[in-house]
Amino acid sequence: MVRNESDILPSSLAHCAALFDHIVVMDHRSTDPPTARARYSRRRALPASRSSCSTAVRGNVPAAITNLLVQRAFAAGADWVFPLDANECVDITDRHTLEAVLEAQARGARRFAWRNVAPDRQGSWGHFDVKGDYLCPARPSVWSKVVLSRAVADHYPGFWLSLGNHEISPEQGMATLELPTAGEYLHIRIRSRDRLYAKLENGGAAYRALGRAKPAPRAAARRPT
Repeated sequence: MVRNESDILPSSLAHCAALFDHIVVMDHRSTDPPTARARYSRRRALPASRSSCSTAVRGNVPAAITNLLVQRAFAAGADWVFPLDANECVDITDRHTLEAVLEAQARGARRFAWRNVAPDRQGSWGHFDVKGDYLCPARPSVWSKVVLSRAVADHYPGFWLSLGNHEISPEQGMATLELPTAGEYLHIRIRSRDRLYAKLENGGAAYRALGRAKPAPRAAARRPT
């Protein structure tokens, strides 16, 4: 699921195209130019399809959309499904290496640890290339993302991916499964100064729209002693 990621989307799709057989892009009310994916798909014959959600989704609805798309992928014959955001890249550069990792993890679901990174060279508002050097913390985040094999869909047909794809349960409401870690995702949240400012402004506006903004604290009055 992507929203206003036109700067990184073409480069992210190119990275995915080197690893996967098919890509599904779910657009959530993007207002930036929608042509980046289409231009790349036509130029490279990328096996990608696009869906869109025209209404605001909150609460657990994004998780429901992701679960629906994952179920559709398995119904269409997928062996593995990687739910990804546009600002996440599998830290593997070629299909052969990925297949070797998955072969070693032949059954069930696995985790890919999240490593928050910052690009050594900033992009612009309209363009960012995922190929480059990054500033990385010594350890990955405590958060991770789930990837699923067909064995999961066969064994747990009612499986449920949590919001953000961080956990998986045999069914919604059940305890989450314990999963080993198979690799890492690079999480590229901040790619340019302009996009950082926009994210801060949009986040502040969304917070105020919820009506939860706290009033400025008043200075406590003191009586003279």
